[in-house]
Amino acid sequence: MIGTNTTTIVAGGNGNGTALNQLSLAWGGLTLDSLSNVYIPDSGNARVMKWAPGSLSGQVVAGGNGIGNGSNQLSSSIGSIAVDSKFTVFVADTGNYRIQMWPVGASSGITIIPTNTNGMYPLALELDSMGNIYVGGFNIMKYNVATKTATTIVFSYGNSSNQVGTVYGLRFGANNTNLFAVDSSNHRVQRYSVIKNCGGKSCISPFTSSFSAEILNPS
Repeated sequence: MIGTNTTTIVAGGNGNGTALNQLSLAWGGLTLDSLSNVYIPDSGNARVMKWAPGSLSGQVVAGGNGIGNGSNQLSSSIGSIAVDSKFTVFVADTGNYRIQMWPVGASSGITIIPTNTNGMYPLALELDSMGNIYVGGFNIMKYNVATKTATTIVFSYGNSSNQVGTVYGLRFGANNTNLFAVDSSNHRVQRYSVIKNCGGKSCISPFTSSFSAEILNPS
Protein backbone atom coordinates (compact mmCIF):
# COMPACT_ATOMS: atom_id res chain seq x y z
CA MET A 1 0.00 0.00 0.00
CA ILE A 2 1.33 3.45 -0.92
CA GLY A 3 2.39 5.43 2.13
CA THR A 4 3.09 2.39 4.31
CA ASN A 5 6.11 0.19 4.89
CA THR A 6 4.29 -3.01 3.96
CA THR A 7 3.76 -4.63 0.58
CA THR A 8 1.35 -7.23 -0.74
CA ILE A 9 2.28 -10.02 -3.13
CA VAL A 10 -0.33 -10.06 -5.88
CA ALA A 11 1.15 -12.85 -8.02
CA GLY A 12 3.67 -15.62 -7.47
CA GLY A 13 5.81 -15.52 -4.37
CA ASN A 14 5.93 -19.32 -4.17
CA GLY A 15 9.32 -19.90 -5.69
CA ASN A 16 10.43 -20.55 -9.24
CA GLY A 17 8.23 -23.17 -10.84
CA THR A 18 5.53 -24.23 -13.25
CA ALA A 19 2.52 -24.48 -10.92
CA LEU A 20 -0.35 -22.03 -11.30
CA ASN A 21 0.72 -20.27 -8.10
CA GLN A 22 4.30 -19.84 -9.34
CA LEU A 23 6.20 -17.74 -11.87
CA SER A 24 9.55 -18.13 -13.61
CA LEU A 25 11.65 -15.29 -15.04
CA ALA A 26 8.73 -12.90 -15.29
CA TRP A 27 10.87 -10.03 -16.57
CA GLY A 28 8.68 -8.40 -19.23
CA GLY A 29 6.12 -5.63 -18.98
CA LEU A 30 2.95 -6.52 -17.11
CA THR A 31 -0.42 -4.85 -17.58
CA LEU A 32 -3.86 -4.60 -15.97
CA ASP A 33 -7.34 -4.76 -17.44
CA SER A 34 -10.41 -2.71 -16.51
CA LEU A 35 -11.24 -5.15 -13.68
CA SER A 36 -7.76 -4.84 -12.12
CA ASN A 37 -6.72 -8.32 -13.19
CA VAL A 38 -2.93 -8.47 -13.56
CA TYR A 39 -1.41 -10.03 -16.70
CA ILE A 40 2.18 -11.23 -16.37
CA PRO A 41 4.61 -12.42 -19.06
CA ASP A 42 5.91 -15.60 -17.43
CA SER A 43 8.83 -16.08 -19.81
CA GLY A 44 10.49 -19.02 -18.08
CA ASN A 45 7.28 -20.99 -18.53
CA ALA A 46 6.54 -19.59 -22.02
CA ARG A 47 3.11 -18.38 -20.97
CA VAL A 48 1.09 -15.34 -19.95
CA MET A 49 -0.63 -15.54 -16.57
CA LYS A 50 -3.73 -13.68 -15.41
CA TRP A 51 -4.14 -13.08 -11.69
CA ALA A 52 -7.45 -11.80 -10.36
CA PRO A 53 -7.39 -9.50 -7.31
CA GLY A 54 -6.91 -11.54 -4.14
CA SER A 55 -6.31 -14.83 -5.98
CA LEU A 56 -3.81 -17.36 -4.65
CA SER A 57 -3.09 -18.75 -8.11
CA GLY A 58 -3.21 -17.57 -11.69
CA GLN A 59 -4.78 -18.64 -14.95
CA VAL A 60 -2.92 -19.33 -18.20
CA VAL A 61 -4.33 -17.04 -20.89
CA ALA A 62 -1.64 -17.49 -23.57
CA GLY A 63 0.95 -20.18 -24.22
CA GLY A 64 1.63 -22.74 -21.54
CA ASN A 65 2.38 -25.51 -24.03
CA GLY A 66 6.14 -25.50 -23.84
CA ILE A 67 8.69 -23.30 -25.56
CA GLY A 68 8.23 -23.15 -29.31
CA ASN A 69 6.87 -21.27 -32.32
CA GLY A 70 3.60 -23.14 -32.78
CA SER A 71 0.30 -21.28 -32.69
CA ASN A 72 -0.35 -22.56 -29.16
CA GLN A 73 3.17 -21.77 -27.93
CA LEU A 74 5.34 -18.82 -26.98
CA SER A 75 9.08 -18.36 -26.75
CA SER A 76 11.02 -18.15 -23.50
CA SER A 77 11.56 -14.44 -24.18
CA ILE A 78 8.30 -12.51 -23.85
CA GLY A 79 8.31 -8.72 -23.93
CA SER A 80 5.30 -6.58 -23.13
CA ILE A 81 1.66 -7.58 -23.23
CA ALA A 82 -1.52 -5.58 -23.76
CA VAL A 83 -5.20 -6.26 -23.13
CA ASP A 84 -8.09 -4.59 -24.96
CA SER A 85 -11.64 -3.82 -23.80
CA LYS A 86 -12.78 -7.33 -24.79
CA PHE A 87 -10.00 -8.85 -22.64
CA THR A 88 -8.17 -10.10 -25.72
CA VAL A 89 -4.50 -10.57 -24.88
CA PHE A 90 -1.79 -9.31 -27.25
CA VAL A 91 1.70 -10.71 -26.70
CA ALA A 92 5.06 -9.39 -27.88
CA ASP A 93 6.55 -12.84 -28.48
CA THR A 94 10.08 -11.50 -28.70
CA GLY A 95 11.92 -14.77 -29.22
CA ASN A 96 9.66 -15.65 -32.16
CA TYR A 97 9.72 -12.12 -33.65
CA ARG A 98 5.93 -11.89 -33.80
CA ILE A 99 2.86 -10.37 -32.15
CA GLN A 100 0.31 -12.95 -31.04
CA MET A 101 -3.37 -12.31 -30.31
CA TRP A 102 -5.19 -14.59 -27.86
CA PRO A 103 -8.97 -14.09 -27.56
CA VAL A 104 -10.63 -15.02 -24.26
CA GLY A 105 -10.68 -18.79 -23.81
CA ALA A 106 -8.57 -19.50 -26.91
CA SER A 107 -6.38 -22.61 -26.91
CA SER A 108 -4.02 -21.10 -29.49
CA GLY A 109 -3.01 -17.68 -30.66
CA ILE A 110 -3.26 -15.83 -33.95
CA THR A 111 -0.15 -14.25 -35.41
CA ILE A 112 -1.48 -10.76 -36.02
CA ILE A 113 1.90 -9.25 -36.93
CA PRO A 114 4.30 -11.76 -38.52
CA THR A 115 8.07 -12.05 -38.45
CA ASN A 116 10.14 -9.51 -40.44
CA THR A 117 7.43 -6.84 -40.50
CA ASN A 118 9.32 -3.55 -40.89
CA GLY A 119 12.37 -4.99 -39.15
CA MET A 120 10.31 -5.62 -36.02
CA TYR A 121 12.04 -6.78 -32.85
CA PRO A 122 9.07 -6.78 -30.46
CA LEU A 123 9.96 -5.74 -26.92
CA ALA A 124 7.29 -3.14 -26.13
CA LEU A 125 3.61 -3.20 -26.99
CA GLU A 126 0.73 -0.73 -26.72
CA LEU A 127 -2.78 -0.30 -28.14
CA ASP A 128 -4.55 2.94 -28.98
CA SER A 129 -8.27 3.64 -28.68
CA MET A 130 -8.79 2.70 -32.35
CA GLY A 131 -7.29 -0.76 -31.87
CA ASN A 132 -4.03 0.02 -33.67
CA ILE A 133 -0.97 -1.76 -32.31
CA TYR A 134 2.28 0.04 -31.52
CA VAL A 135 5.43 -2.08 -31.29
CA GLY A 136 8.74 -0.90 -29.88
CA GLY A 137 12.17 -2.48 -30.09
CA PHE A 138 14.89 -1.15 -32.36
CA ASN A 139 12.29 1.21 -33.85
CA ILE A 140 8.64 2.11 -33.17
CA MET A 141 6.08 0.74 -35.57
CA LYS A 142 2.34 1.32 -35.89
CA TYR A 143 0.25 -1.56 -37.22
CA ASN A 144 -3.26 -0.92 -38.55
CA VAL A 145 -5.20 -4.10 -37.80
CA ALA A 146 -8.05 -3.21 -40.18
CA THR A 147 -5.84 -2.70 -43.23
CA LYS A 148 -3.01 -5.02 -42.11
CA THR A 149 -0.45 -2.36 -42.91
CA ALA A 150 2.64 -1.43 -40.90
CA THR A 151 4.25 1.99 -40.74
CA THR A 152 7.55 2.77 -39.06
CA ILE A 153 6.92 6.00 -37.17
CA VAL A 154 10.19 6.36 -35.25
CA PHE A 155 13.31 5.12 -36.95
CA SER A 156 16.36 3.37 -35.56
CA TYR A 157 19.20 3.56 -34.70
CA GLY A 158 20.41 6.75 -33.07
CA ASN A 159 19.83 9.38 -30.44
CA SER A 160 18.10 12.19 -32.35
CA SER A 161 14.45 13.01 -31.71
CA ASN A 162 13.27 10.89 -34.66
CA GLN A 163 15.36 7.89 -33.65
CA VAL A 164 15.52 5.39 -30.81
CA GLY A 165 18.06 2.95 -29.46
CA THR A 166 16.20 0.09 -27.77
CA VAL A 167 12.60 0.64 -26.66
CA TYR A 168 11.51 -1.48 -23.70
CA GLY A 169 8.25 0.28 -22.91
CA LEU A 170 5.43 2.14 -24.69
CA ARG A 171 2.48 3.85 -23.04
CA PHE A 172 -0.15 6.32 -24.18
CA GLY A 173 -1.12 9.21 -21.97
CA ALA A 174 -4.66 10.41 -21.36
CA ASN A 175 -6.90 10.40 -24.45
CA ASN A 176 -4.10 8.90 -26.55
CA THR A 177 -2.66 12.37 -27.16
CA ASN A 178 0.91 11.53 -26.15
CA LEU A 179 2.97 8.39 -26.70
CA PHE A 180 5.79 7.76 -24.22
CA ALA A 181 8.72 5.51 -25.15
CA VAL A 182 11.27 4.09 -22.71
CA ASP A 183 14.42 4.39 -24.83
CA SER A 184 16.73 2.35 -22.62
CA SER A 185 20.01 2.46 -24.53
CA ASN A 186 19.74 6.24 -24.90
CA HIS A 187 18.98 6.61 -21.16
CA ARG A 188 15.81 8.61 -21.72
CA VAL A 189 12.04 8.60 -22.00
CA GLN A 190 10.77 10.22 -25.19
CA ARG A 191 7.36 11.85 -25.48
CA TYR A 192 5.68 12.07 -28.87
CA SER A 193 2.56 14.01 -29.76
CA VAL A 194 -0.20 12.36 -31.77
CA ILE A 195 -1.33 14.46 -34.74
CA LYS A 196 -4.97 13.65 -35.48
CA ASN A 197 -5.14 15.18 -38.95
CA CYS A 198 -2.06 14.10 -40.85
CA GLY A 199 -3.08 13.45 -44.43
CA GLY A 200 -6.13 11.57 -43.24
CA LYS A 201 -4.03 9.47 -40.87
CA SER A 202 -2.92 9.60 -37.25
CA CYS A 203 0.78 10.43 -37.07
CA ILE A 204 3.16 11.25 -34.26
CA SER A 205 5.91 13.80 -33.95
CA PRO A 206 8.54 14.36 -31.25
CA PHE A 207 8.37 17.17 -28.76
CA THR A 208 11.48 19.29 -28.43
CA SER A 209 14.31 17.64 -26.53
CA SER A 210 13.59 19.79 -23.48
CA PHE A 211 10.52 17.63 -22.86
CA SER A 212 12.56 14.41 -22.75
CA ALA A 213 13.21 13.14 -19.24
CA GLU A 214 16.73 11.78 -18.86
CA ILE A 215 16.77 8.74 -16.58
CA LEU A 216 19.33 6.02 -16.07
CA ASN A 217 18.78 2.67 -17.80
CA PRO A 218 14.95 2.67 -17.76
CA SER A 219 13.26 -0.70 -17.99
